Amino acid sequence: MKEYLMPKQPNVITKVYNHPENYGLRYKEYGHSENIKDYSTREISQMLKGVYLYKKHLLVDGDYFIDVNDVIQAGCTLKSVTSYLRLDLSKPIPAKSVRTFYMENYYLITRNKINGTNKHSINSFLIKMKALRPGHGNFRGLYALTNHYKFQSFKQEPFPKNLSYPINLFFKDLFFKNQDKKTDFIVDSQLTII
Repeated sequence: MKEYLMPKQPNVITKVYNHPENYGLRYKEYGHSENIKDYSTREISQMLKGVYLYKKHLLVDGDYFIDVNDVIQAGCTLKSVTSYLRLDLSKPIPAKSVRTFYMENYYLITRNKINGTNKHSINSFLIKMKALRPGHGNFRGLYALTNHYKFQSFKQEPFPKNLSYPINLFFKDLFFKNQDKKTDFIVDSQLTII
C-alpha cells in the first residue's frame, strides 16, 4: 500500500466506526454501503481525506465534491521560487537552481460547472496527502513544493516535471491507477523557468 494511503491511527478509525456523524463523511452518498461498518480502515482513511474511490468523487476546497471523471485539465499557479543562489525573478531561472517552488493554487478544471465554476482548488486535499506543505515567513499563504528534479532536463515540457508531480501521483494514480492518464497540465506564472 502506498504511503499516502496508509490508514489513520486505530483510535481514530474506532471513533469513526462508533460515531461517523461526527466526521462529516459522505459514505452514504458516494460510497458502496450505507453502513459504516462495511468500510475497511483504508477506505475510512481515504474518506477522511476527502477521497471516495467507489464513485470517484473528491472533496475540493470550498467544501463540495466533484466527479473526477469530469476533469479535463489540471494546473497550478506558480508565484515564486527559492534558491541557494541569489536570483533575479524577472529573468529566466535555471530549473537546477530552484530549491523550492511556491504555488498560490493547485486546481482541477471540469467539463461541467459544479458549484457555479469549472475551476476547483485542491490545496487542502494535497496538504492532507502531504504532497504540499504550507509556506511560512515571506511565503505565508502559498504552498511549498521541494524541487526533487534539479538535474533533469526540461526541454520536452514547458515547465519542470516537479510541478505536475502532485497531480500525477495524488490525483491520476490514486483515482485512475495511471500517472500517464491524459490530462492537460497548465502552469500559470509570471516566472520563466528554463
